[in-house]
Amino acid sequence: MKKIVFLVFILIFIFSAVVYSDPEFDPLTDKCIANCDYQKGDYSKIDWDKADQSQVPINRIKDIPAEKVDVTKVKDPYSLTKDQLAYNDNLNKFKQWEKLNDESLGYALTEKTGKSVSIKNPTTGEVTQRGFSVANADFIKIDETSINNCISCFYDGKMLKFQHADSFITGKSASTNINNFEGYADSFKMEKADSLLSGCIRVDNIKDSEFRVGNKIEITTKSNVNLKITDCSYNEFEFKGKGRITIDKNENPAYTVENGTLTKKENGYNETIDSNNSAIIETDKTFGFKCITITPAGSYFYNDDDLRKDFIINVPKESSVYRLCLKKSIAQQFNDYDGIVDFANKKIELNKIANYLKYPLKNNKISSLLSNFVYKGLKNLNAVFSYDNDLIFLNDISLNNKSAVEEGILSTTYPSNYYREL
Repeated sequence: MKKIVFLVFILIFIFSAVVYSDPEFDPLTDKCIANCDYQKGDYSKIDWDKADQSQVPINRIKDIPAEKVDVTKVKDPYSLTKDQLAYNDNLNKFKQWEKLNDESLGYALTEKTGKSVSIKNPTTGEVTQRGFSVANADFIKIDETSINNCISCFYDGKMLKFQHADSFITGKSASTNINNFEGYADSFKMEKADSLLSGCIRVDNIKDSEFRVGNKIEITTKSNVNLKITDCSYNEFEFKGKGRITIDKNENPAYTVENGTLTKKENGYNETIDSNNSAIIETDKTFGFKCITITPAGSYFYNDDDLRKDFIINVPKESSVYRLCLKKSIAQQFNDYDGIVDFANKKIELNKIANYLKYPLKNNKISSLLSNFVYKGLKNLNAVFSYDNDLIFLNDISLNNKSAVEEGILSTTYPSNYYREL
């Protein structure tokens, strides 16, 4: 029994000697270099280059001078302050960002990038020359640009890249479920996204496209895509092609289409603008397509549930810029046009150089699935086509030479392709 008591006494003595050993001081600076009082001591009297920072209690890590703290040695990196992380290259030394305080980390990244940065729940991260990268983060905000659930994020001070994000939000747009993003703020490209919303315009089914967002939305597609667009009139359009489309944010928006097609689906029929160069499409919230200014070559397609009503107005490359209007109500008035399709009065008027095509009919049925020319305008000629039934059966054609100086063949018509047996 006496031996046990003696051994216990010896162990207590040894432990006390270790715990309560006297501090050591540098004889030149008179600062503590070992066995310092880290709990209650005066931290200004500690030589932090030599002292053991791993012994600093969690509640006093914040008191280590920012210029002296070793972020790799403190026992709880979460307790590091924003000034400690932001000082010099302290943040460069620590890549396990999930162990850091989000607010302190955001402040440090703000100091490094010169941008206002917020970050939540990051994983492994690294500071780069002008920005930062992070493997994953629940949320990142750089000035007014925010990313939710960002995977493989990289920001170089000007451009943002990420492999995936649930959403990307700027001051002028919001995108969802994005893959392979590159850009910043209101100019960017995405390999894939479910949607983009900017003001009253929504774009869905996004693939391989670049965006410029402001008072208008400009979309450049890098491959043949099929974008669904809902504009400020709540009208829905489809854009197809490897080209460019620009949409303004007016109540009756205008579309500019370059090297692509724009389709409006209505109840019982579709209208399509096919632009090999460029076309400006004016719209009406009630009637859809209103007027189209076509820089050749380009075409307007009307496709009805009744194929006999289908037709094409084509502006060939030999023509000049052509303005085609579509009158769908007697109340609509058009004065400035080169051609007009008057659905209300069942007439088509074409000036300048333009072509008109339909399916050939025989016995009131389509005799071929290839559209044939009804009319080819070769010079500046006025042509009026009058129909007796929903633009199916042609009553007469009126041709008028608008210029006395025009000579030679002015136009070619093929009315025999459209007839019914009596």
